[in-house]
Amino acid sequence: MAGPDAVHPDDQDGSVESWKAAVAAKSTYVHEHRVWRADGAYRTFAIRGVPIFDASGEIEEWVGVHTDITEQREAEASLQDHATSLERQVRHRVRAEEQLRQLNESLEARVEAEIAERHQTERALQQAQKMEAFGQLTGGVAHDFNNLLQVVSGNLQLLSKDLMGNERAERRLANALAGVNRGAKLASQLLAFGRRQALEPRVINIARFIGGMDDLLRRSLGEAVEIEVFTSGGLWNTYADPTQVENALLNLAINACDAMSGSGKLTIEMGNAALDQEYARSHHEVMPGQYVMLAVSDTGTGMSPDILNKVFEPFFSMKPEGKGTGLGLSMVYGFVKHSGGHVKIYSEVDQGTTVRIYLSRSVADEDREVTVHGGPLVGGTETVLVVEDDEEVRSIVVETLSDLGYSVLTPRTRRPG
Repeated sequence: MAGPDAVHPDDQDGSVESWKAAVAAKSTYVHEHRVWRADGAYRTFAIRGVPIFDASGEIEEWVGVHTDITEQREAEASLQDHATSLERQVRHRVRAEEQLRQLNESLEARVEAEIAERHQTERALQQAQKMEAFGQLTGGVAHDFNNLLQVVSGNLQLLSKDLMGNERAERRLANALAGVNRGAKLASQLLAFGRRQALEPRVINIARFIGGMDDLLRRSLGEAVEIEVFTSGGLWNTYADPTQVENALLNLAINACDAMSGSGKLTIEMGNAALDQEYARSHHEVMPGQYVMLAVSDTGTGMSPDILNKVFEPFFSMKPEGKGTGLGLSMVYGFVKHSGGHVKIYSEVDQGTTVRIYLSRSVADEDREVTVHGGPLVGGTETVLVVEDDEEVRSIVVETLSDLGYSVLTPRTRRPG
């Protein structure tokens, strides 16, 4: 075996300790260490020494070999490095595959989300286009219908003077006028849906305005319906037609009462709301901005998604035949859209319904209501210019004004040629 001085300094202690342990145990000595060679290089040697014992069992001598295994160990080290490299490559590939799988899943989820969002947007756009087409058609029909009613109403009112004192004729005339008034209300609702009804908006504090409707609501709904009203602090003003706000709330309240079969809880909420760009993207007809929100909730039967898609369509009704025209929610929809607002309905079967109306915020001061005291209808002697494209309506207006004593002028109709 090589002397201690020829062994690499880092391996000397280990060689000595392992030799001492083998001698003490009288066992085969197996060890590896680096040994200095004459050319100045260190080589790795494997040592294997077998003890030879005398008759008394003591070690008499050692027989062994000192084998240069440098190339073997270098080859093993190279193989180990190669195996480590392969292992790193495998780990890297597994990690890359996992990252790719996660990326694919993320992309798939994003694609699905974008497709779902696009479908939702397309459905909302189709619904808006359908309602717009309904509005144009309904508004045109209602306008012509309203003109016909004006002709009928005007002639009936003129006829009332000729029949004065004839109770039987006056009673029949009153019935006819009542029918005309019902038709006029129907036409008004159709015009509201078609956004062709003249609005008279003003700046109102909707909480104070609706507070003044408390008695009207309770009389309309009956004692079996519990009404709760919640108003957020610092409520903004809004710019809307008070009459149409009143009609919209009454329509929603009566619909809610019907959905609860006349008994349940009606909740009215008012608060400030901000509709942002993200909300507007999924509701393409909405302009981002600040709104005053009016919500009406009930504890009624609720509606399925299929029904929800139709509730704002004119003449659609869930009530039994003869119990409703199906124009209440249509009127609400038309009024809100005409006012530059937004309406959203939430409902689940057996969980009730909530309708939220968003009306644009106004930063102006609230308009004060001026009470006008009406009196008997009297005529005058002034000259009135009547401009109306419908000949029959123009004729009845001219006759009515003339009957009241006014001088009436109408534009001459230019004849061809």
